[in-house]
Amino acid sequence: MSRRWLGLALPIVLATPCALAAQNGLDEQILVSPSNPVDVVHFDALDVPALLAEDEQRAVQNQPLRIAMPTQTNLPASNFGTMSRLADGRVMWRLRIEAQDAVNLNIGTHYEVPDSAQIYILDKFGDMHFRSLTCADNQDTKEFWTPVIPGDEMNIYAEMNEADWPAFRAGFSVSSVNIGYKDMPGVVFQGAEPPVDARSGSCNVDVVCPEADPWDNQVPAIGRTLLGGSILCSGSLINNTAEDGTPYFITATHCGITTGNASSLVIYWNYQNSTCRTPGSGASGAPGNGSFSQFSSGSTLRCRYTPPGDVTLVQINSALPPAYNLELLGWDRSSTPPTSGVGIHHPSGQEKRFSREDNATIFQSVNIGGIGVVAGIRVSWNLGVTEGGSSGSPFLNQNSRIVGVLSGGSSFCSTPTSPDYYARFDTAWEGGGTSATRLKDWLDPGNTGATTLGQYNAAPPDPPAPFNLTSPANGATEVDSTTNINLLWSSSDPGVTYDVVLSANSDLSSPIIDAPAPSGFFTVPGGTLSGNTTYYWGVTATALGLSTNSTPYPGSFTTASVASNCPGDADGDNAVTLNDLNIVLFNFGTSVPVGTQGDVDEDGNVTLNDLNIVLFNFGTSC
Repeated sequence: MSRRWLGLALPIVLATPCALAAQNGLDEQILVSPSNPVDVVHFDALDVPALLAEDEQRAVQNQPLRIAMPTQTNLPASNFGTMSRLADGRVMWRLRIEAQDAVNLNIGTHYEVPDSAQIYILDKFGDMHFRSLTCADNQDTKEFWTPVIPGDEMNIYAEMNEADWPAFRAGFSVSSVNIGYKDMPGVVFQGAEPPVDARSGSCNVDVVCPEADPWDNQVPAIGRTLLGGSILCSGSLINNTAEDGTPYFITATHCGITTGNASSLVIYWNYQNSTCRTPGSGASGAPGNGSFSQFSSGSTLRCRYTPPGDVTLVQINSALPPAYNLELLGWDRSSTPPTSGVGIHHPSGQEKRFSREDNATIFQSVNIGGIGVVAGIRVSWNLGVTEGGSSGSPFLNQNSRIVGVLSGGSSFCSTPTSPDYYARFDTAWEGGGTSATRLKDWLDPGNTGATTLGQYNAAPPDPPAPFNLTSPANGATEVDSTTNINLLWSSSDPGVTYDVVLSANSDLSSPIIDAPAPSGFFTVPGGTLSGNTTYYWGVTATALGLSTNSTPYPGSFTTASVASNCPGDADGDNAVTLNDLNIVLFNFGTSVPVGTQGDVDEDGNVTLNDLNIVLFNFGTSC
């Protein structure tokens, strides 16, 4: 580290009283060119190849994604930086930090600033990437860690009333300079020849894509974390039974938050691409356009549960800005594996993405290298994957409630169905039996015993959109039952699941078919239905525990007469085969329309006599 003096053009913005200082956007800049030189602190280049080699080992050990190297410093305003007096009785203080070949920079500070102080963090071009800092950012921890700015140079500029200069001089110091060797937007490894591309895979799905629409109310709760200016993970805001809006944030224990470093946690909000990049496209595998401007800095550790858990809960030290439109998710601590679910996360630290599991999950303990044996939920994605940087993100069950946080796994775009494992929320509820090792004390402060909790102050989700049966047309006749019949319907919302019911009864009782179906169609094999019979069918779309029936519900169609002189020919194909036997067995013991559904003796019942006729004539053709 070295020090020198340079000139610098910087913005001048009138200071704001502390009570009014919290801001949500970027400040306007009015550039001036002070004549005094600027104090510069310089850091030499990192050994990037060595860091990349370490990162390979970190990945093997399932350690969280690292983007920067922290360097502890002691740069107090009393000994570093340049102070100048302004014409209106205020003063300004400036310090430049340079790090050779760095791709980004962020800092940790000792932070006790007076009421009139307003601090700007600028890149080498004088651009601001997040709001100014004020006395509203003072915390009990007396620390403040900044978001990242791009490039190898950071300019810190503060202006205040001259009377407040002694307090600022005593209360502000740069305690850590965190030198980035991976580019935040693209997570491109620098210093390698050629540079190693570690962008998130193109199979990932942006949270603004139609597939994620049913979970629009949950997406804003998920944030990307930066711990100690170095380590990237994901996590989510979570509700408590007091429903008082306390900003609790849940993530994975292996992401490294402790009592000693929780104050260095920076959480980025609403960092996502503005458009849906087609999954699998080149655009989906390239850096997006998400903004880093919305963030919270500083937290307090509430509990951490190590294996068989991997769950940590912190409380964010500052209020959540209303303009961010954030959400606190509900949870479910019942010991029941989800029947389906979704993951929302920041793969490779990039813009927020969405993954979906359409099938039932299982509970499975798994030995995750570098972490230990974790009581997990095993997930195999039908859409999307997770990556480094996704650790700590929530798995939401079929009711959109947190049931686990991502601990580890092997899903990649090249192996999308390889399993991921989420540390179970229910096991962390009682955790290690103390307030420091379990969720219960914090998320159920009134000891209500609640098993589930909904999202904080959230509007109920909308049911799936209406949709129509299309084929066979309602009331169709002469439908050929000897060949496959394709039941077709229009689409409801993306991400819904469908269930098809078909019966010979208008109230859909005693269904012949009651089964899940892919989007838009279900095939009834030829011979399953009898000739000259009216059948009734309907489809139900379900998402987030809410359902919508098709229009109409039910529809109907009538099959054509099937000529047959073959005793035992239940399906009318002029041969007595295994299909005829299956039809009789499936309907055995039931009363049916005469001559249909296995009633080969035409007495209106499927009995032993029908079975004997099929068996006696089995294998014959007519």
